Amino acid sequence: MGIRPEDIHPGNDFELNVNLNENTGHFTLTHGKLFGKTSCAKFRDWQKFEPGDKVGIAFDEERIHLFDAESTEAIL
Repeated sequence: MGIRPEDIHPGNDFELNVNLNENTGHFTLTHGKLFGKTSCAKFRDWQKFEPGDKVGIAFDEERIHLFDAESTEAIL
């Protein structure tokens, strides 16, 4: 499964465990673990997350990309 960082938004569906927070001016890149995998969320505004914070996130199902685990080819 894959989802682009800009398609992740604040919500209550999942929890991102923050490792690093980068405020870049117009948006914030928040790096952490999601489902045990390294992930990045791109929030549209300034965020003040600290390492160890747990951030509630969500994403729209139609923005998810699915891949075959063996061939890594896109399924959907």
